[in-house]
Amino acid sequence: MQLSISNASQKHSNFASEYDNERSQSKLLTRLNQIAIERISKKAINQLKKLKNDVLLSGMDSGLNNTWDEICVQVQTEYSAGWYAYQSTIENTINNCLEAEPDAIKQLTSYMSILNEQPDDITYSSEYAIRSIYDEVISIAMNFSNKRIDVYLEK
Repeated sequence: MQLSISNASQKHSNFASEYDNERSQSKLLTRLNQIAIERISKKAINQLKKLKNDVLLSGMDSGLNNTWDEICVQVQTEYSAGWYAYQSTIENTINNCLEAEPDAIKQLTSYMSILNEQPDDITYSSEYAIRSIYDEVISIAMNFSNKRIDVYLEK
């Protein structure tokens, strides 16, 4: 009888070890994905900051300096009729940043984004990768502030 209890205990221990290993792998993938999303988001935001003057929808007299400023104002107040143009610009900028990434990073961001919806699908989908980075960019825009944005919001 002692032997069968010992075998059951060992099987339980092996299962627990495998479960812990899977949880560790999942945590690692989640953390690596978050790091990649944050890094790519910063790159995209820097690109949006470079879009100035002739591409601003708010006008030259708005006091806003670049497309990133305009996006932050839109997110922090309410979306204007021109929001679709901003949304497309954000998505295109993210896509350009993603294209410069190694395949492993593209695959990771896509896989982790699609995981809850289609857990067996490991093919790359830029749509899913862009969506998770887009969400991060919007989250940053919601909390971002500078003097130009503050002045604009006080009007």
